[in-house]
Amino acid sequence: MFYKLKKVFEAAVVAITTPESFQKGEDFEVLVKSFFSSDVFKLISQTNGFNQNKDVYAEDTLKPDFLYSVKGKNFYVEAKYRSSLTDDGFLLKLPDYQFKRYMIYSKEYPLFLIISLGGNPSNPERIFLVPFKYQNIFPAKKYELFDDFVFDESILNRKY
Repeated sequence: MFYKLKKVFEAAVVAITTPESFQKGEDFEVLVKSFFSSDVFKLISQTNGFNQNKDVYAEDTLKPDFLYSVKGKNFYVEAKYRSSLTDDGFLLKLPDYQFKRYMIYSKEYPLFLIISLGGNPSNPERIFLVPFKYQNIFPAKKYELFDDFVFDESILNRKY
């Protein structure tokens, strides 16, 4: 009985102490992870969440959110939740430090950003698949996913 009460209390503390922006990001990561069927994709690694890093920060957290493998080819996926466009109308503008990190990781494996816009993290209004190609500003119109998009091994062969 006390064990269950302790777990409920710990979950409440986590919910209260996690900044809202981190919680939204982690909620969107759950949705993004659901796009990649374990029948097709092998999840190699996933970065730690806010609460795992608050006491001891793991350097791996600087990597993109997910590393997947499909048919022996690895690729990174970074999930970004956005409630609205930037003030000047872009989907995303990466800070320099993040842009430089993504450049390094994208030399190791292809890197894709999956960016949501509007709605809530579990049910965004729009979702964008953006291959990282050494740019730090992303116009929304160029990358929107359509309803019939399927995440399969062809993700690595598409012309963007």
